[in-house]
Amino acid sequence: MLDFSASTIGFMFALSVVLIVTWKYFSSEKKRENFLSNRIRDFHAEENLKKSARQEKIEKKISDIGSKYTYQSLMQKSIMIMLGSLVLGYALDILPLSLLFVVAGYKFPELMLTFEKDRMDKEFEKQLPDSIEQLLAIIRSGLTPLQGYQVLSEEASFPTNHEFARIHNDIQTGASQEKALTDFYERHPINDIKLFMTGMIIAAEATPQVAINTLITISDTIRTRASQKKSAKSAIMQGKYAAIILSLAPVVALAVMLTFMPNYIGPFIDSFMGKILIVVALILDGIGYMIASKITASSSIVKY
Repeated sequence: MLDFSASTIGFMFALSVVLIVTWKYFSSEKKRENFLSNRIRDFHAEENLKKSARQEKIEKKISDIGSKYTYQSLMQKSIMIMLGSLVLGYALDILPLSLLFVVAGYKFPELMLTFEKDRMDKEFEKQLPDSIEQLLAIIRSGLTPLQGYQVLSEEASFPTNHEFARIHNDIQTGASQEKALTDFYERHPINDIKLFMTGMIIAAEATPQVAINTLITISDTIRTRASQKKSAKSAIMQGKYAAIILSLAPVVALAVMLTFMPNYIGPFIDSFMGKILIVVALILDGIGYMIASKITASSSIVKY
């Protein structure tokens, strides 16, 4: 007969508690062991899936310009362009020509980011004088340049807000102002940025009034250079248009004569010497266009 005395019941209760605690302990240890094993396995799996040099380069460029695209979205578009080019080329029986579009599709991510960066650089360069004026007003009100960077990151338009947010974050995370501004110049290697970077580094070691005077000088210089650039670009475009017109004139004249005076130009083209002279003329025309383009290039006319 079972003994249901108080001591027996107490022993059974204590034994039950010990068994439950022991089971809970080993169960939690097993879960912890499985968790660690899964983490280690995931770590090794991630290590085995290392990013390619191309992916790292594209992702760095996306981060630098603050693009809305991701590496995955760009690669999806790239694959769609390549497959679409092959299918269309096969359907229209222009497969050799479609291979050019396949190459363009493969380079689509780099081309797209380069186009976006150029557009962003032009917009940023246009916004820079106003940004410096706003930074000048902030420093005049008694705030520090670091606080000015923060205000610009919150109130300025894109891409100015993105760039000043990066400067502010770099300084906040331990970088010196010189290092943050140097990285800023490396992302946008134009002389206006270099002038701003140098001025702010000098102003950081001087009194607030010197910083204000430095920013005034920088702002006036950049606005003057912007006005000069517009005048230079006008002259450059006139030269480019002249080079294009002069280079196309012989080709257009040849096309007109072939269309309206075939009997007049025909014997000349049919002759061996005529073919040689036309080829030489086209080569010289191309060389002339290249020389004219080089002469009228902005980097050859004026250095900024």
